[in-house]
Amino acid sequence: MTPDGTTLRLLLADDDAEDRLLLQETLEAAPGRRFRVDAVEDFDAAARSLQAAAHDVCLVAQHLGAHRGAALLDLATSLPASPAVIMLLDAGDPVLEREMLRRGAADCFVKGELDAATLGRGIAAAVARRQLGSEGVGERDRLRRLLRAQVEQVRALSRREAQLLALLRDSADAWLVVSDDQRVRFLNAAALQLCRPEPTLGEPLPAALAMALMPALQAGAHAVGAVRLPDAQGRERALELRRSATEWDGRPAWLLALRDVLPERAAPAGAPHDLALRPGDAAGSVVRQATHDPLTGLPNRSLLLARMQDALASARDQGHKLALLVVDLDHFKEVNDALGHAVGDAMLQEVAGRLRGCVPEAACVARLGDDEFGVLLGPLAHPDDTLPTLQTLLARLGAPYELQGQALHGSSSIGVAVVGADEVGDPLQWLRQADLAMYAAKRAGRNTSQCYGPELVQRLNERIDMRQRLQEAIRGAEFELHYQPQIDLTSGRVRAIEALVRWQHPRLGQIGPMRFVRVAEETGQIDAIGAWVLARACAQHQQWLSQGLVDAVVAVNVSALQFQRPDFVALVEGVLAASGLPAHRLELELTESVLMDTVGRGTEVLAQLRQRGVRIAIDDFGTGFSSLGYLKRFPVDKVKIDRSFVADLGQEGEGAAIARSVIAIARHLDVRVVAEGVETEAQLDWLRRHGCDEAQGYLLAKPMSAAELTEHLRDTLARPDALRTRPTLLLVHAEASVLRALERVLQRDDLTVLGAADAATALTMLAQHRVDLVLADQHLTDRSGVELLEQVGRDFAPVVRGLLHREADAAVAERALAAGLCEHRLLVPWQDDSLRWQVRQALRSASAQDVAADTKGGRGPHRLA
Repeated sequence: MTPDGTTLRLLLADDDAEDRLLLQETLEAAPGRRFRVDAVEDFDAAARSLQAAAHDVCLVAQHLGAHRGAALLDLATSLPASPAVIMLLDAGDPVLEREMLRRGAADCFVKGELDAATLGRGIAAAVARRQLGSEGVGERDRLRRLLRAQVEQVRALSRREAQLLALLRDSADAWLVVSDDQRVRFLNAAALQLCRPEPTLGEPLPAALAMALMPALQAGAHAVGAVRLPDAQGRERALELRRSATEWDGRPAWLLALRDVLPERAAPAGAPHDLALRPGDAAGSVVRQATHDPLTGLPNRSLLLARMQDALASARDQGHKLALLVVDLDHFKEVNDALGHAVGDAMLQEVAGRLRGCVPEAACVARLGDDEFGVLLGPLAHPDDTLPTLQTLLARLGAPYELQGQALHGSSSIGVAVVGADEVGDPLQWLRQADLAMYAAKRAGRNTSQCYGPELVQRLNERIDMRQRLQEAIRGAEFELHYQPQIDLTSGRVRAIEALVRWQHPRLGQIGPMRFVRVAEETGQIDAIGAWVLARACAQHQQWLSQGLVDAVVAVNVSALQFQRPDFVALVEGVLAASGLPAHRLELELTESVLMDTVGRGTEVLAQLRQRGVRIAIDDFGTGFSSLGYLKRFPVDKVKIDRSFVADLGQEGEGAAIARSVIAIARHLDVRVVAEGVETEAQLDWLRRHGCDEAQGYLLAKPMSAAELTEHLRDTLARPDALRTRPTLLLVHAEASVLRALERVLQRDDLTVLGAADAATALTMLAQHRVDLVLADQHLTDRSGVELLEQVGRDFAPVVRGLLHREADAAVAERALAAGLCEHRLLVPWQDDSLRWQVRQALRSASAQDVAADTKGGRGPHRLA
């Protein structure tokens, strides 16, 4: 507490919602201290709050979305009225702590090690140092900044309260504000005339007056009735009393109105009446503004808390249970960003109407802020009594919205906290429980509900523990990569190698990604892990390429958080430059849901990556709800059939139907398709029969460490014919779409088909593989097709050579045939069946020449019309 005993105002900046709630609970438990906490979740909101100069202390998390907490520390220390800043670190790091203190932090704490007493003492010490000027600021400057901050606070308070207080002060009715400890916080001149004994500002209500008003103070959130009070001469008279919940200095309070009872306007006893709704009453209008949301007309957070307090008191007397629902709209920010605030506001108004129509009449529906609503239900005989309301809410809020000519689909995540009167200490604790349950519903996939209870608390504790261990793992380099090949189902060669992250914990052993990736995504730690995976995978793959062990791409998974980083393209460019890996050797895998959630900006990012040569694959394809029209907007090279569908392939069930559809879509989009999770011969046979390009799974190759895969690749190269049971054709063409089209046609036959985009790559592949026939396009990027085929004849005889050419290059092709620089020529464009027949004929001649000749001397030119 500050020296003068006032409440400290704290700004809490943390992008983790659960951490914010847990820290607020910790602050409330701090012994002998009172705090008023303003919690924000991103850098921009925190910066605006800091510049308002309304806080004594600022608690800043190490990470704030795409920003670092240190940036907010720098902003705070640059302000004239700088609050004391305490940094909340993810883990103990002496070097980082010293850096934060050097930059002006008052103190540093580790989140997972905080208790109420430690945090309370730390805040008190930080405020004391700030007030004493121990941070090296001159006393005069310190006092000037402190005075300026206090003046700004007073001005802000005056702007909010001036209109209301002026109206109440001059009203003919008696107005009082009484706090929850029955102290008088405000009264006007009429109150001094009507109330006997006379109340005193700042003091408790006189005992006789308190006893007269007690029935109203113990009634519901709104009350109306009559009281009898003595006048100045001691004669008793009847007064009409109305009461409404409000807030004063951040604490619950009651707004009381007293007036003479006139027969024509006296209300019947017990009649419901909200004094804020009296027509023509300007003071009542201002009261309504203080207790209701102006956009939706619903009660606001303060009024909901007051009604929750009343409901708890009633439950304590009656012994029933109550339920609080926190309803948060899923992906509402995208609606605002994409369609504008006018549509967003219209949607909020529609949601408010649907909420009111879904709950019992006695329930209280409130808007808590932004896209979050609260619903107070009760009395309840059993917690399951909430289920019908929950089912109705999820269905109604998930129904389509027609707003300003826009058709929108929405959903909601709902947290539920069911309590008895003695199970929570106060409404704020109850609200936090429902908030935690709502965030659990978000993590469960959205469009669902979760209930607060011991299991949820246990999961939260496990998550906090996992986050701490992850931070230690990042510092201790406990992660390693395993690699799993993706095999071409026609040639049998490795087309891609997927990098898979593993966590090798020193005590717990190997921890699979299913246990830690989601937590890392929620806490933001996936950013550091993902950057390490990308850098390590690219460096390793470049090493394999330089050793001549692979002719494939390396596939790296990208999380939603990574992909949404403003500097993601720059990160990829930096990794490629550092590793030396060519861009076309990198394939980034993104899930269908990530692409659907970032359609606008995501398309731009993918286009930038493709322009640099990076390949793109859609992972877990078929599990989302994207349409063919949406997918056409994304520049992708490959789609992966999710393993859940592959598991069903042998039985021709739903999974087989989806897999057939995915293969058909891939054909339509002219992209390759790979099936993951292949574990049986029946699945592999199905995939081959239905035209799947590649497969990945334990049947073909298990995930291996870098050392194991290196040995495997060397063993495969040492046995060049081990996988070769069919003739091998090498296609060389600069246009990837044409190359894919040729591969797709020729892979229908019993051929191993290799592809190269330029002459240099083709020569490398010829050195690594036994090739029977080379078909090269005349127009390559690094040399002409004729020049390439001439070198093939010199260095790789008796490989048979064919030239792909257009009609305009017919003369060039004829001269090449006559000069013995190639044995075949093929006119482009082609007819599929004719192409296949001509290639088979060429391969027959190649087979004969393998036996009959060691050089090209005995070959005669053969023209393919």
